[in-house]
Amino acid sequence: MKMIEEKRPMISIPLDIPDVRVLETEMTSTGDFLITVESTLGRTTCHNCGKETTEFHSDDCSISLRHLPILDRQVFIRLRPKRYRCSSCCGKPVEHATTRLVRDGIRPDESL
Repeated sequence: MKMIEEKRPMISIPLDIPDVRVLETEMTSTGDFLITVESTLGRTTCHNCGKETTEFHSDDCSISLRHLPILDRQVFIRLRPKRYRCSSCCGKPVEHATTRLVRDGIRPDESL
């Protein structure tokens, strides 16, 4: 008879960050929470010309941001910023702004 390993249920953590979907919540080996998210926006504003663009280019490398602690444990949010192509600026890729996350109390963390 094969034994099935029981998984402990992970708690659901509402972030209350607009335009962000939680993809996964996990606990690291050090006991910290790591929440993987993605933006639900399909557009961004070009930082060169200020025009809105919806032409998706690619996902950038993952970044981790420190959020407020939960249950005396550090919380990190991992995301891959979306990059869009601006047709007004010769098609150069434009990174989807992460400014809103930082403004809402989430700080970039170099240690992850």
